[in-house]
Amino acid sequence: MLKDGDKITVHFINHWMHKKPTEEKVNTTGIIFEVKTKNNKLGFDGNITKSPYTCKGDIFTPFQAYAWSVIFRNESTKELYRYSEMIKGLENVTGLKDGYINNIEWL
Repeated sequence: MLKDGDKITVHFINHWMHKKPTEEKVNTTGIIFEVKTKNNKLGFDGNITKSPYTCKGDIFTPFQAYAWSVIFRNESTKELYRYSEMIKGLENVTGLKDGYINNIEWL
């Protein structure tokens, strides 16, 4: 599971207009972030543009601010995670055999 100090990359997956889910290039593509806790929430400084529409302009963004189609990759273990509303936390999807994770066209 992800914890303070872990290094991650963030992958935004487009699954609506494609037969096969594809990773989208966004302003955070290729950036390595450090996981940290703020106000008892696990997240990272992902709002690099300080957009007022994301976390009211705060650079820290908790994982629950992201949709299930955003994949977080632990750079040291290569494990994949996404935020799950059902369990209200991060879900390890590394070995998930749902046809979604296995079929992503990564950048």
